[in-house]
Amino acid sequence: MGSQSVQAITDRLYLGWEAFFRGDIKRPPTFRKRRKYRSFTLKQCGYRVLGHGRIRILGRNYRFNQSRAVAGIIKTLTVRMDALRDIHITFSCDNVPQPAEAPKTGLSAGADFGLKDFLTLSTGERIAAPQPLKARLRRLRKAGAALSRKQKGSKSRNRARLDVARLHRKVANVRSDWQWKQARMLLVMFDILVFETLNIKAMQQLWGRKVGDLGFADFLSKAGWMAKKLGKDLIKIDQWEPTTKSCHLCGYRQDMPLITRTFQCRSCGNVEDRDLNAAYNILEAGRF
Repeated sequence: MGSQSVQAITDRLYLGWEAFFRGDIKRPPTFRKRRKYRSFTLKQCGYRVLGHGRIRILGRNYRFNQSRAVAGIIKTLTVRMDALRDIHITFSCDNVPQPAEAPKTGLSAGADFGLKDFLTLSTGERIAAPQPLKARLRRLRKAGAALSRKQKGSKSRNRARLDVARLHRKVANVRSDWQWKQARMLLVMFDILVFETLNIKAMQQLWGRKVGDLGFADFLSKAGWMAKKLGKDLIKIDQWEPTTKSCHLCGYRQDMPLITRTFQCRSCGNVEDRDLNAAYNILEAGRF
């Protein structure tokens, strides 16, 4: 392995300590076992792109399935092995030509996250999300039980481990594919999208596995990237904004327990679906 790969490891350690001192992570970086280290990074040397789908890394030639042409100037190359021992190559480039921005539609919308409906838009549209973990939970439990019965270090245990990893990768791929497509569809349709900032940890304590299966935080991250690509605006309002408790017509606030699904304003008499009323308030909060 080249010297720059070793330097990249110290760079990761430095970034980990920086994140710890900023408060982004609770625990400082720790030592990892060698077999758990699955990637290395090359910078200016140690590799050469020979053509479409062909590359030389540390003196050896390899073929790979290239999904798209490499655009811009390659700055780093990362080689990563996943839990199924499949190898992935990622290029980080500078001076990448920017794609054309999506046409402006003049429309804006507020979006309220929910467990029954993944998104409720201020336009009245409701979007349901797939739950790939729930759909494959029985198979995952069966595969995990089979793995626990195998003797450690045996070939059958390794095969069982790959079966579990294959199911988890399928779950992640289904969720990620839907999120990318849904984020693009919304940002092509609307010039401005307003979301609420969620307290994911508190939601997981209340509703557990379903929150992780829906992937609210991952969706927001993908939507933010897609907004920059398409030249649209994505706004996040403060998580303490009383969007659920306030009437979107008169602004009157009242308690709204989770079991109550219809908002009935005690001041102006407005009757609205709970999530739709929150979506109106989210859009209004994003305008200021």
